[in-house]
Amino acid sequence: MQFPVHESFLDLLTIVTHKGLHRYKKIPEGVSLAPADVQRKMDKCLRGIDGVIAYIDNIYIMGYTKGENIERTEKVCERIIECGLKLNKKCKFLQESIEVLGLVIDKDGLHKAKSKVEAMVKAPQPSNFKELNLFLRLINFYACFLKDRSDNLKPLHDCTSASEFVWGKSCEKAFAWVKNELTSPRVLATYDPNEQIVLTCDALPYGLSAILSHKYKDNTEKPIAYASRKI
Repeated sequence: MQFPVHESFLDLLTIVTHKGLHRYKKIPEGVSLAPADVQRKMDKCLRGIDGVIAYIDNIYIMGYTKGENIERTEKVCERIIECGLKLNKKCKFLQESIEVLGLVIDKDGLHKAKSKVEAMVKAPQPSNFKELNLFLRLINFYACFLKDRSDNLKPLHDCTSASEFVWGKSCEKAFAWVKNELTSPRVLATYDPNEQIVLTCDALPYGLSAILSHKYKDNTEKPIAYASRKI
């Protein structure tokens, strides 16, 4: 709502109100091309400031120390003023962790957001194909946290391709396993281009799996993401 619309497009953004026709002079919500354009403008606005990422109308500022974070925040505020933009009252400063797109990010790495996990854990046992497919799509949101999911979720995927919906003990076991995994405290390391990458793969008759990890200088390894694909 802060970026002006070119005069030649004003007629295309005319709406009917109880006081007559109204033309937006600033980009409103709901314009399909707006997110990409706003993202481009924000990238240009904040270009060159280290540790700063813009995601459409959100700005994330990172720093290794409190002083570095404050310094970068001041640079962002100066750049925002230069570009004729304003920050709203929802800003939060010097946070130890932030939630972005369902992931909680802190100094230790990536965590699952409790609000997202709660909905998955409270999901009832599927009673038909539609409910099972919806559940599988739901947990796929945190697929990168599920180790060996190709093997452990096989009964559920087999059930979706069966001619008749039959919920057996193997399905119950897989259902319980994924809920337990979702509530586990597993943390994924954040990707660091300066650290060594290790890719571990495994092939099963019914699927492929892989683990992407970082190997650090002290010879310890931490997973970045888990992946699997049903064959």
